[in-house]
Amino acid sequence: MESEGYNNTQLKIQIQNVYEKYKYKPHFIVENYKYNDLEKVIEKLKKSVKLIKETTKDNENNIKNNMFSILLDQLKNKADMSVLIPTLKDYLRKKDKLEYNKLFSNYYYYELLKLINNYYYLSTSKGFEKTSVKD
Repeated sequence: MESEGYNNTQLKIQIQNVYEKYKYKPHFIVENYKYNDLEKVIEKLKKSVKLIKETTKDNENNIKNNMFSILLDQLKNKADMSVLIPTLKDYLRKKDKLEYNKLFSNYYYYELLKLINNYYYLSTSKGFEKTSVKD
């Protein structure tokens, strides 16, 4: 169950509780083909112990949403929203690990500013009538 992403400490506590309950009746494990107690215990453990993977995925989504809001607020005066929002979504989706310290040191801000400048440069060089990045 640890390899499936269940919380290790909670799992140990719950298994200890099951052990205390069944320590004088080990036959349900030895003769598991006769009794379905072992399956019931495993299902009960899976229901009572939290999955770590789900909470980390929720954390990643929360971090991504927070960074999107912060960067959008920082860059809204630098570019059009029609360019900024898709660029920002694509940028955050491509990043493997997002870190708040890079956000607060303006690392992501300057990278996005370069991407937006490149977009405007490429679009004006192709003959589109786009304005440059707003000052």
